[in-house]
Amino acid sequence: MMLFSAQRALNRPKFTRTFATFIKTSGHKTNSQQNCQNDHAEPASGLAGCDFETHTISWLAAKKKVCLLRLWPEPGANLDLTTSLEWALSVQSRISMWGPFQIQLPLYEKALVQKARLESGTVQYKVFDPGYRPDIASSCIHGVCDIDQERGPLRTWFRYGESASRSIAVFFLPWVINPHQNHRWVSERLGLAKYPIIYRQLSTPVLGLELSAAAAPTPAVQAQAS
Repeated sequence: MMLFSAQRALNRPKFTRTFATFIKTSGHKTNSQQNCQNDHAEPASGLAGCDFETHTISWLAAKKKVCLLRLWPEPGANLDLTTSLEWALSVQSRISMWGPFQIQLPLYEKALVQKARLESGTVQYKVFDPGYRPDIASSCIHGVCDIDQERGPLRTWFRYGESASRSIAVFFLPWVINPHQNHRWVSERLGLAKYPIIYRQLSTPVLGLELSAAAAPTPAVQAQAS
């Protein structure tokens, strides 16, 4: 799992985004598989030994413009990862990323359900979505965090950009198998090195507090999901 944000240095909602990519890896149970598990591992054998299945949730108005003062929901579109990153660059926003994290299989499956729901045409887009979330319309932030509603909806309040994406990363921590480990090789495999991405870390106090306070929603499933 990789969580992204886009925002300008002077954080204005019109130029912010939150989106996430979920990757399922599979490969040989050999040294290549071991390389797939190692932090920052980039050997050719590891990259060649893992097959990727990638799904992105990046909810935006179909016209690809953020209209803050629009009164009613409008048609939305779920962008792929490349289009999402290019959108951020086109509006001169900086890109931040948390992860890649290895996650439990149920969260990956929930992400696929949410992606299908957004792409079904039944949900529209709205920046400020109180009263419309989650069935009628959703913002880009809630499009991601509403993947998991078992503990109730995440209230991001007036957070947007990096603050919102970081909140979602913390919210998803109970699903993360080892939050202290980033699988940087995954982003390399996806070709993200060509983008000016800032790799963010969750602070140690945050990790300790969340992991001690929150029990995992389901027993850990050691699946190849990132």
